[in-house]
Formats: sequence, structure tokens, C-alpha cells
Amino acid sequence: MSKQRKFRLSIRSKFILSICSISFVVLMVAVSYGYYFGIRPQRISLQESRLEMAQMLARYIERITSEEIEKIELLTSTTSWTTAILESNAKYASMKPEEIQAYFEEMDTQWKQTAANDPLIETYTKNQIGNTLRIFASKDTDIVEFFITDLKGGLVASSGKTTDFYQADESWWLATYNGGHGNIYIGDMEFDESVGITGITIAAPLKDAAGKVIGVCKAVINTDIMFNHLKKFVLEKTGHAILIDKSGKLIFHEGLTPMKEPAFENAIVEKLQNIERGYFIARNSYHHRGQELVAVAKVQAPLLLEHGIHWWVGIEQDSNESFSFLNRLVIQGAVMIPILLAFLIGLGMAFSRVLIAPIEKLQQATKRIGDGDLNYHVDINTRDEIEALADSFNQMSSLLKQTTVSKERFDSIINNMGDSLIVVNIDQTISLVNKAANILLGYEEGELLGQPIKIIFDVTQLVIFQKESKKITKGEQAFGHWEAFLRKKNGSSIDVFFSCSVALEKNTYSNATQDIICLVKDITELKQSERVLEGTNKELMESELTLKNLLQETKKTYDDLIKSHEELKNTQSQLIQAEKLASIGELAAGIAHEVKNPLATMLVGIDYLKKHGSSNEEDKSILNDITEALKRADRVIRGLLDFSVEQKFQMKNEDINIVIEESLLLVKHPIDRSHIVLMKDLKDNLPLVQIDRNKIQQVFVNLIINALYAMPEKGTLTIRTYSKQLEKTGLYVGSRVTDYFSVGDTVVVVEINDTGTGIPENILPKIFDPFFTTKPAGKGTGLGLSLCKKIISMHKGLIEISNRKEGGAEVTIVLK
Repeated sequence: MSKQRKFRLSIRSKFILSICSISFVVLMVAVSYGYYFGIRPQRISLQESRLEMAQMLARYIERITSEEIEKIELLTSTTSWTTAILESNAKYASMKPEEIQAYFEEMDTQWKQTAANDPLIETYTKNQIGNTLRIFASKDTDIVEFFITDLKGGLVASSGKTTDFYQADESWWLATYNGGHGNIYIGDMEFDESVGITGITIAAPLKDAAGKVIGVCKAVINTDIMFNHLKKFVLEKTGHAILIDKSGKLIFHEGLTPMKEPAFENAIVEKLQNIERGYFIARNSYHHRGQELVAVAKVQAPLLLEHGIHWWVGIEQDSNESFSFLNRLVIQGAVMIPILLAFLIGLGMAFSRVLIAPIEKLQQATKRIGDGDLNYHVDINTRDEIEALADSFNQMSSLLKQTTVSKERFDSIINNMGDSLIVVNIDQTISLVNKAANILLGYEEGELLGQPIKIIFDVTQLVIFQKESKKITKGEQAFGHWEAFLRKKNGSSIDVFFSCSVALEKNTYSNATQDIICLVKDITELKQSERVLEGTNKELMESELTLKNLLQETKKTYDDLIKSHEELKNTQSQLIQAEKLASIGELAAGIAHEVKNPLATMLVGIDYLKKHGSSNEEDKSILNDITEALKRADRVIRGLLDFSVEQKFQMKNEDINIVIEESLLLVKHPIDRSHIVLMKDLKDNLPLVQIDRNKIQQVFVNLIINALYAMPEKGTLTIRTYSKQLEKTGLYVGSRVTDYFSVGDTVVVVEINDTGTGIPENILPKIFDPFFTTKPAGKGTGLGLSLCKKIISMHKGLIEISNRKEGGAEVTIVLK
């Protein structure tokens, strides 16, 4: 089948395109070089020059400001004013505060209602100090207002009529007086009502010879003197100077009144707060439409900065005017680039005609030979590689002419083979497929030609093919054989036996590997038989596995039955034991009731014999022994009654630590008499437990007495409390009816341990049995621990006794 030709560029077009691309790249490099090493430095130099101008103007503002401040400070040091100020201050000595306030209110009212030539006003403007201030203000055009106040803020002298007589309520006066400490005050530019101009307020304290503040002096400086140089500054047509405060507002701009809004956008105003010098491009500011270059320098007058006054001097100029020279260079470069490109394209087209003509001859020769004209001869005399290529082309034409193999005969042999044949190029595309292969895979003749080999393989089979073909082409093995499955045109798979080898083609230039020949044998029926056999084998194995699982389940069921039988036997033994203990308890209770009264009678009789009987010491000793024996018998009977009688509990929420402290008070004397060390580790903030306080105290006292008995000489008794959360099932922990606790419950734990003799391991299981004791006869009844366990069980709690590894016994009680 003929393959549709895609659009291709001719060699001449590619040559011209290459010339244009290279020229364009060279021109772009030249333009970039010119910008970075020509235009860019010029631009930076221009910006830096504007910045230097702004810094010069800023230094001028600094100098003028410092001179004015120094002038005011010099005037405040004049001692001739001291007498008048002290006289003014003296008049307040005899006045009460309310009288002083009334005086200032009356003076303020009269002051505002009278004219400047009124005798009241002239008292302060034409007195000796007032004349001096007026003459000084008229000679120094910078100062537009100059006056002095006393210690209370009342006017002493002035160069002219002020707005108010009383000044102590003004912020500048308060800052200057500073509670009597005195401080220089410098205000930002603002409109002064007294003189009706925009100026800077400078105020200084007046002090006597001892350095005490006696008054305040204020001067208003006309800002025009600062703006003179700014007004005179002109740069070309659009360049001029501006003054900006820290909020970004215009303080000065030639031809504009000071603005109440920021001169620039917020981003630029924020940037100003962090720089002392710099430049930026402002777009569509409030006072200029379009772009302008702005260079700014901060006024670094120390006294201004100390008082929070931040000014920036700026040089503004329209960007088009600032960069006009550089813009002209850019435009000239932009015009020259297309002119140079057009010239180079024409030059490339001229050279292409000379260089491409021989190649076009070779192209024509290829077409003639492809059409079957093997006698065509190409003649090229360029004395270069193209001429060598033409000679090789003529030699190839001669070899083709000498070929004697019949292509039709070869095709007939291939297409009549019984097995499928597929030939794969070294680039793994299919170059030949016989008729049997097309039928096997379901393709029409010619459909597979030129297709990649992966069209008949899935990913796994493709990897195997590539691995085997690589071994063959490298000479590691002569043939490759393996079972595979191929993908048919309809997407289904077919089992085959795949065999491949390498075909070598010898020619004048090489003896290289050319193709991989693949023979394909259909083994579908064989694989189906194998699958049936495998299925049968799998069923047998599954049956065997099922039998094994059945045997294991049967054995497990048998083991569970044996275990259940043992548990039933243990439960039966425990029930029998419980019934025995219950019978013993009932019997003991009956005996105790019967014996208790006779014992009481005997104790009364013995007591009578002690008082009225023989005075013989031997008789008294015998009576004492009988008394002790009867008391021991009474204790045993009382223990029997406590153990056997159903007890009533008064349950309340209690703090277990308090119950322990109260129990320790009950046994304080036995502990003090012993040689043991008592240690307590009682955790704070434990959860409250639901208990009968008296019964739990009885348990603690019993356990502490037992611990003291186990340490006759010396030792350590430790009582510890803490809380924890139960995390797993165990004894009395779970979801069974007989369980006291559930997993996740928070419980309180009490541990009482001693360093005594411990408990023999063989009697630990019987330690809670009634009447069982390890004490000598007459020292214990064997009912103490049994009663403790009974009380704890009635509280739905746990009690356990164990031996400690380091020696002694440990009792653990768990309550909720």
C-alpha cells in the first residue's frame, strides 16, 4: 500500500530558515548585549544622577532646619527676659487654683474681643521684651511669630497679637514644659491660626540661673525659606522638586497647594518608610497623569527625627522625557533588526541556489531509479561530499541491476508455508508477514507491514521478546524458543510456540545484523488440554485442603470440649467449697451466739473474784490468765459474727487518700512503738470512689497491723495510691455477668507493701480462707484477711496478695 506523504520542507527552505534563525539569534544576542552593557548602565546612571540631586536638596533642608533651631535655642538663653518672667510667675503665689483659672478665662475672653492696637494687647506687644521680639521678627524674615509665656502658660510678651492669651492647654506647650523638666519641641508643618500661614512650630523652655524651668518660648518659622531652593529647581521641561511627609502627603509642590491625600499609591508610600534614598516609577499619581521617574532622599536632620518628623525630598520628571535619549536608541535598534534580517534572507536565498542544485539532481535520479530505470546515470562535478554521494548512488544502481533473485518466487515460497512467519526489523517494526500469520492473527494482507511488533504483544510478552532478540543479535545464542500468547486483531489472545533467529545480509559495505526471523506455531489445543489438567489437579488439591481444615476444626472442637469439661469440674469444686464455707459460717454463727452469753457471765464472775476474792498473788495471776483467755475467746466469737452476719454498707463518694490518712491515725501508736519507716506516695486529684468509709478503714487497719507483725525488728511500710485505665480483659474485667469492671474503666489502685518475711508460695492460694492463719496459736483467728476480702468483694472491687521480688509482701486493692 502507498503511504500518504506528509508535508515536508525542501532543503533550500531549510537552508534559508537556518540562515534566518542564526541571524535572528545573533541579532538578539547583540541587542541584549547592547541593552545590558549600553542602555541599562545609562539608565542606572540617569537614575543615580536624579538621586544625587534629591540628596543635595535634602542636605539643604537639613542645614536650614538646623540653623533655625539653633537660632531659637540661642534666643532662649537671653537672661534679660528672666526678671519679667519671674515677676509674672510671682503674681500666682497669692492666688488659689480656681482664681488662677478664672483669671485666664477672663483674659482669654478680653484678648479675643480686642483689636491689636488696644491698650490691653499693647501691654504685652509693646513692653520692653515685646518690642525686642517684634524688632527681631521684623529683621529675621524667617520668624513670623515669637512670644514668651510664664510658668502657668500666661502670655508675658509677644511680637504681635496671638490667637489666645492662655497657652498651657496647647499640645506644644505641654510637650515643651514637660512637667517642669523642660524639652525642645519641634512640630511638623501645619497651618498656624495666629499668623495665618503654614509654618513649623519650634518651642523651648526658659530657665533661671539654677536651671529651673520658669517659662516657655515659641517661634513659628515660615516654610517659604525652606521651599526657595525647591521652587527654583527646574529640570528640563517636566522636572521639579517635591517634599513628602511620612504619610506620603505632598508638603511642597510648585504650583500646587499641600495635599491632604497621599501623593502616590499605598505600595510606594509603604516602601518610603523603609528607605533613606531610592528611586521608583510612579504611575498615574494624584498630581501627575502617566508615568514619571521619582528619586527620593530622606531629610536626616537629627532634631526632626527625634521628634518623629520624617520628610523626603523628591525629584520628579516625566518618564518619556527622562529616558527620551534611551528610547530613541531602542527605536533605532528595533528598526534596524528587520532591515538586517531582510538582507540576510536575500543572501541566504542566493547561496541556496548554488548549494542545493546538485542535491536536486540526486533527488531526480532517485525518482528515475525508483520508477525502474536502472540505466539512469547521475553526473555531478562539485569535488566535495555531494560528488562522492553521487558516485555511491551510481554504484548502487549497478548492483541493483545485477540482482538475479526473483521476488515473485520468494513471495510464493513464503506464502505457502504451513507455519506462520513474521520478520522484524532491527528497529522492531514488522517488515514481512506470510499468509498463515495473517490468518492466525486475523489481519488482512499488508495490514501488519510497518507496524511495531508490540501490536501483537502485551507488555509482559514484549519484554520477553526484546530480551531474547537482544541475546540473539549479540551472538549469545543462535536461536530463541519460548511459549507465548499473541494478541489478535479482535483483541483476543492465542497460545503459540515462538522461535526466532537472525538473518544476515551481506553487501559491499558491511556484514551487519538486519532482521529477526520469527516462526510461530499455534498450540491452542495443547494449552487447552493443559488447562483442563491443571483445573482437575487444582480441584484435588482444594479437596485435600478442605479435608485438612475439617480435621483441624474437629480437633479444635475436641480440645474445646476437654477444656470446658475441666472448667466445669473446677467450678463444681468451687461451689462445693463455697457451700462448705457457708455451712461453717452458719455453724460458727450459731455457736458464737450460744457461747457469747456464757463468756460474758464468766468475765463478770472473774472480775468479781478479782475484787472480793483472795489477795494471794498466785491466785490473782491465775485469774488474770483466765481473763486474757476469755478475752481471746470473745475476739474469736466477734470475728465469727462479723464474718457470718450479713453486713449493711453506707456507700458514698470518698477520697481514698483521706480514708488512708484516717486509718493511719487509728494505728499511730503501734507504728510509733515499732522500728519501721512509713513511706506514703499518695497521688493528688484521684477520682472519688463509691465506698463505706468505716468498712474500708477496717480493711486498711487490718492490713497495716499484719504488715507490722511481719516486720518485728525493722523495715519499711509503703502505701501508694494512683489511678489507671483498664486496657485488657482479665480477672473480673470484661463483659461477663460476674465481672466487676469493663475495659476502658478508670479505677483507683491502693498498694500496701512491706519488707518483712513474705508469705510462703505454697500457702498463698489459701491466704483468704476463713480460719487460716500463719500466726502462732493465740495470736490470730484466721478471719482478718477473709473479712478484708469479703468487704472488698461487697464493694465490687479486687484484692490480691503477692510476694515482692526484693522481699516482703504486697497487697493490691482496686476500687471504682
